[in-house]
Amino acid sequence: MRPPYISTSDHIDFVKNQNFLSGGFFGFGDKRPLLSIEIAQLFANIQTNALGRALLMAFSQVVKSEEIRQYLLEGKDISSKHIKIFTDLYSDEDIPVPMSWDTDILNSTEAPFSDKLILFHVSLLVAAGTANYAVSAAASPRKDLAMTYVRLAAEIATYTESGAKLMIANGWLEEPPQAPDRKELSKGKR
Repeated sequence: MRPPYISTSDHIDFVKNQNFLSGGFFGFGDKRPLLSIEIAQLFANIQTNALGRALLMAFSQVVKSEEIRQYLLEGKDISSKHIKIFTDLYSDEDIPVPMSWDTDILNSTEAPFSDKLILFHVSLLVAAGTANYAVSAAASPRKDLAMTYVRLAAEIATYTESGAKLMIANGWLEEPPQAPDRKELSKGKR
């Protein structure tokens, strides 16, 4: 997928009023056109969600556990919804919308990986996607975009928790290293 192209300006403009930041917050005020950084962040999030959706569809075809399959299909639906939100922002600005990768999914139902590895891989991808949203929210001066990213990140956090619960239920989640409990150690307990 190629990112959108915007023409370069032949002069420098300076922000003249506070409306530059508004972006139609809570439906009020006029929205200014997207900045190049906002376009780039939207593109990156469309790409990562498109890749995630394709992987979730493919993985849902091959996992053995019905519970994990339902979890993956829920993630696919979330990715589809997020892609629509981001591409609608592009469409509103007459910016070309990138294509999906759905056509690259094979018809195979034979698992190349274990359900455990697939679920672990998905949890890492979801964490990376959440980090992308945080960077995008911080990079956008338009409040409506930042709020959209925060709202979508909250939805992903709920999905992430469901995945962690699945890993715990199956005995697949290793406890990461922790700082020593100094209070307990000072009592002579190990």
